[in-house]
Amino acid sequence: MIGERGLHVMHTIAGLKSSAGGTSNSVATTCSELARAGVEIELVSQEFGSPDDWSLQPEVRAVQARFARAVRLPVLGSVYSTEYRRLVEQTCRERGIQVVHDHGLWLPANHAVASACRKLRMPLIVSTHGMLSQDAVKHQRLKKVLAWHAYQRRDLDSAVAICVTSMQEAEDVRSKGCSQPIAVISHGVNVQAPRADTASAGTKTALFLGRIHPIKGLLSLVEAWAAVRPVGWQVIVAGPDEDGYRSVVAAAVQQAGLGDTFKFSGAAYGQARDELYAGANLFVLPSFSENFGMAIAEALASGLPVITTKGTPWEVIARQGCGWWVDATVPALASAIREATSIPVGELQAMGSRGHILVRDDFGWSGVVSKLVALYAWALGSGPRPGFVV
Repeated sequence: MIGERGLHVMHTIAGLKSSAGGTSNSVATTCSELARAGVEIELVSQEFGSPDDWSLQPEVRAVQARFARAVRLPVLGSVYSTEYRRLVEQTCRERGIQVVHDHGLWLPANHAVASACRKLRMPLIVSTHGMLSQDAVKHQRLKKVLAWHAYQRRDLDSAVAICVTSMQEAEDVRSKGCSQPIAVISHGVNVQAPRADTASAGTKTALFLGRIHPIKGLLSLVEAWAAVRPVGWQVIVAGPDEDGYRSVVAAAVQQAGLGDTFKFSGAAYGQARDELYAGANLFVLPSFSENFGMAIAEALASGLPVITTKGTPWEVIARQGCGWWVDATVPALASAIREATSIPVGELQAMGSRGHILVRDDFGWSGVVSKLVALYAWALGSGPRPGFVV
């Protein structure tokens, strides 16, 4: 069993806030799945902000999250904690940590983890979560250029490996001149039995689920939907509002005369999220850039066909006949919407079934956990270099 190897790993992330979307949920779930497989897991993060924006917790009780108090700096717009690095070092010493796996880039918290690992001579693995993509680097570019030269480049160079979810993300890392080994490991997805047919009667639903943010392409979705205006369909936009961008999208919806077609349902987690997937006929994520696109994997696992763009690493959905993978342009998106909303519901359901099988076979947690364990063993010098390390 994995647990008999005595593997003890600490995962670190700047914050586990529910409003942060996929990354927070992915880290909490990854820790739970590793613990279920017998790996001893510690999770260290920061607590800050509004109590209404709660911090996600791993489902497995064996994983106890530890939090350092932090404050949001009003001028810089980032979160800072005087306690975080000390908590990371303390946890490493007291809990006998062997490997640290940090999530994210750019933030003071990420630098604190890398600095602590250098001080303790602790092996560090960094998951970039798409934060070196062209579009991601352009956002707050000046701050990132300064951070890159001040500490981020050195911090990445000090990692024993950089963890990514796709070959495209690996290319983004290499384009920044990083020469560290790169482990390509997809996110894991919880795959249940195929969903019951609850969405075929009455008005059909196309679902968008994710952060309401410019990079998600929602304005393109509004324009493309207005060009097609499929009869008998509605669009549900679910997800947390980021920096007030929902009002921008809502204004575009009204201007396009789609006020009766687009419905904003707010952020959805857990059972509420699952019910949205179960009640939809089609999933749409028109992002300009995604390092993975967890919502796409979740939608496929729920048996939904998917429309997404070539800004996501999901060419396989077109190849396997479970959706559309198109250019991130309004005409291409409109063409996919026109086709998807004109074919019989039964054909959509067949596409969704193929997507369910794809995710079940390629993105189940058992395979992801096995790869992570192999990566940690190699980082400790107790296992061979895995084939997925490039």
